[in-house]
Amino acid sequence: MGELGEPAMPWQQHVLDVSYELDEEATELASSAAGRFQPRLWYREADLTVPRQSGKTTKAKARHTHRMRRSRDLGWAARPLSFYMAQTATDARDKLVEEWFPSFEESPFYLVDDDTGKALPDSPIQAFVRSNGREAIRWLGGGRITVKPPSRTGGHGGSPDLIDLDEAFAHRDATAEQGVRPGMITKVSPQIWVVSTAGTAESTFLWDKVDSGRARCESGQHGRVAYFEWSAPEDADPSDQQVWAACMPALGITQPLEAVQAEFEAMKLDEFRRAYLNQWTSSVARIIPAASWAECLDYSSKPAGRLFLSVDASPGAGLGRAVSIAIGGRNADGRIHGEVIDNAPGLAWAAPRIGELTRKWPEIEAVYYDPMGPVGSIAADIEEHAVCSIETVGAREMASACERYLEDVMTARAAHIGQDVLDNAVDGAARRVLLDSWAWARRRSTTDISPLVAVTLTHWAVVTHPEELGRIR
Repeated sequence: MGELGEPAMPWQQHVLDVSYELDEEATELASSAAGRFQPRLWYREADLTVPRQSGKTTKAKARHTHRMRRSRDLGWAARPLSFYMAQTATDARDKLVEEWFPSFEESPFYLVDDDTGKALPDSPIQAFVRSNGREAIRWLGGGRITVKPPSRTGGHGGSPDLIDLDEAFAHRDATAEQGVRPGMITKVSPQIWVVSTAGTAESTFLWDKVDSGRARCESGQHGRVAYFEWSAPEDADPSDQQVWAACMPALGITQPLEAVQAEFEAMKLDEFRRAYLNQWTSSVARIIPAASWAECLDYSSKPAGRLFLSVDASPGAGLGRAVSIAIGGRNADGRIHGEVIDNAPGLAWAAPRIGELTRKWPEIEAVYYDPMGPVGSIAADIEEHAVCSIETVGAREMASACERYLEDVMTARAAHIGQDVLDNAVDGAARRVLLDSWAWARRRSTTDISPLVAVTLTHWAVVTHPEELGRIR
């Protein structure tokens, strides 16, 4: 990075230090066999999410340069191949040709004959290929940096040593990754980098990486994936400069404070939060329309008569997951009331709480939960503590429950009391294909949707039990 005229910022140095950690055993074996130092990288994947304009591209150029310059000496590949990928093939080409080419042309890695203007025989970079569809930077010894389209067949015909999948928020699924990743399987110390700023509810591919990365960090079980994230907490004040300092690693270095202040004053709040606080927003792909949700708001709504309880949990580990318990029943207007009565981290408290609630309210006729979801791990505890009927919801029923809840919200046949925890879940909820229908997607959603899933299940219980059920305990 120094040779490219862009010395590493502290955050960039940290990311590189960690992502280039070594597999000590493999390094020792390779070095002993070769009679010289032959490092073998531990991490095969690095996922990075930071605010915009933090320096993702400058770090990427240095990594690709390092791969081209050192790969042969380090025993990785004699003729390394690296791919740069973005939202589309055009975006990747424009980045390579319009930004990388000029930067490298002015670098010490491109040595030209003053008379001919052509690369000298010993120049590290030998040529910049601009022909459409074949754009590349060719290096001494046969190495090549090129672009690939983000498609299932995009990486066919090459075995890359290094891949950068930039602006990953724009990808709705893993098609781009699946198109290039198999080509890395036989390579020595390969790496794929998934890099982006936070996305929206449509950014399902990136959200899977974020959700998985956060879970790895919480559990300490990283495997061969390094995960890095700089972002502000969801409840942070977006106007607070201390919040900016905590989540914007380039602030005061390449991002002047006054420039960020100007952006805050000029941009829509959701746009600023995503771009500069690296917070996930969901306004683009909200499944339950805000207007329909508002129509169902009734601060005075209360369930009466027969009641149903449900429990759901978010993915994660330990206190990194949240559990929600909801209650449902008909209100005085005949609409189906859904209310979250508990939402807290961890799983252990949920079953005793269900036992307490079912004893306190004899009107509760059944407890509903999805045995295939995270709550399935405490099914035996629920059986032990609940003093009413226990109902599990299979895949087909879950799909029907989600469809029915959405339909009843759209037609104002559902009611809620305006709880923040439920509002947030509705705002950030995504959906997944289930059988020939769909269901709420816990992992793809941009927030904890266990409150929404729980309310959906109580709604379904009311819909499917119009006749008196009666307690069995």
